[in-house]
Amino acid sequence: MNEISMILVFIGIILLPVFFFYGLYLISMYVYSSLSISVKKGMVLSFFSIFATFFPSLILSSSNHIQLFTIGSWHISIHPIGLVFPILISIILLIRSNQINWSFLFLSLIPVCIMAYLMTTPVLEKGIVAPFPLWLFPPFMAAMITVLNKEKLKDNTCLYAFTLGVFGVIIGADVSHFPELLSYPVSSSMHAIIGGASGVDLIFLSGMVSVVFSKLLLSFFETKTDAQVMKKIQTYV
Repeated sequence: MNEISMILVFIGIILLPVFFFYGLYLISMYVYSSLSISVKKGMVLSFFSIFATFFPSLILSSSNHIQLFTIGSWHISIHPIGLVFPILISIILLIRSNQINWSFLFLSLIPVCIMAYLMTTPVLEKGIVAPFPLWLFPPFMAAMITVLNKEKLKDNTCLYAFTLGVFGVIIGADVSHFPELLSYPVSSSMHAIIGGASGVDLIFLSGMVSVVFSKLLLSFFETKTDAQVMKKIQTYV
């Protein structure tokens, strides 16, 4: 390998992680801005979630989960980023909106929970998992439900999409499959951590992806509506 090739490989090794994390940062900022979170707060939340996922020792202690209780040989814990973080965002933003549509929220959770349950599977060594692209279905359903009700939700469409994505997976995947996971016979103590994959956990990802899907669907329907209006105008002209 000549010197030029070595230099290019070296540059590539340095730049690839930079582009990767910058891409994650842009996606995070896009989601937080869609949730009407200010730029400064969005930057803080983006860096916090990225660092807590890939460099947990810089954010969290050596024990990156909080143990709640024990059932037999199973130690049940929660992860601050994978579970608590998205729940707090949902609750804070819902309260701030002052327009919580509880009936819509509870009724819309039902199909999202069912979808999350069907798309996930309890695996002894990994927890509650869903292979790609199956894990995309719950957030897509959350986004579709909210976009179809955009007239009712108005400016809170993305917020409800995020909330449905988060709680739909918590209830439909983790809570519903938990008895199955705990029923597996184990010879030694095991940890069951809800949200254990941190920022790349299905709970957090579903909330984020639900917002992205909702924005894409909103753009699609708005473009289609504009095209129909223009076609009618041309017909009358």
